[in-house]
Amino acid sequence: YIAEYRPQFIAALPLVLQGTPFGVLYLENSLTSNAFTSESLEILKILSVQIASARVLQMYLDGTKASDDDKAYPNLVDPLTKKETEVLMHLAEGMSNREIADKLGITINTVKGYIKNIYGKLGVNRRVQAIDKAKNLKILLKK
Repeated sequence: YIAEYRPQFIAALPLVLQGTPFGVLYLENSLTSNAFTSESLEILKILSVQIASARVLQMYLDGTKASDDDKAYPNLVDPLTKKETEVLMHLAEGMSNREIADKLGITINTVKGYIKNIYGKLGVNRRVQAIDKAKNLKILLKK
């Protein structure tokens, strides 16, 4: 590749997320000499930090797990409300939507709304995932 395209300058910066390398920011310039000065390299270092931050955000939005959930999700961006936490505790007890609605004196649709909010805030799609994530985040105590 280098022999064929003959770039004048190449910059490769490691992308590190919580101390773990996950990629390389690779830039090349074939048009200008002295493209990567010490000033531009400082900007590229800042850019590499932004890329790592974007990856953390994307992982949160996708609901995917990092190598260590407790480090990747120390706090929720949008914390659960008191009622959402209460519904989550009942989910962890194995209660159905109907049972939760009866226990809290609310409609099933309201319970479903709370569950939808819980899933969104935790970045999950299923009850078991929500309960597991809540335990890892210490929202629920592990038994």
